[in-house]
Amino acid sequence: MKTIKNRLLISFVSASTLNVIAQDYSKQINTFKQSFTEKSTEKLNTFLSSLLKFNPIPALNTQR
Repeated sequence: MKTIKNRLLISFVSASTLNVIAQDYSKQINTFKQSFTEKSTEKLNTFLSSLLKFNPIPALNTQR
């Protein structure tokens, strides 16, 4: 009986924690939609890190 209570408690705490951790991305999604409408990426800059970068594509992987 004690193990069932412990498992139920652990399950409840885990489920509660997952709900708290969930994030609301509606602001980013609305900004993304607006950038498509305006055909401008200027407003997206507030959500992008200055550290974001992509390595160059190796020449062997590009079409000729």
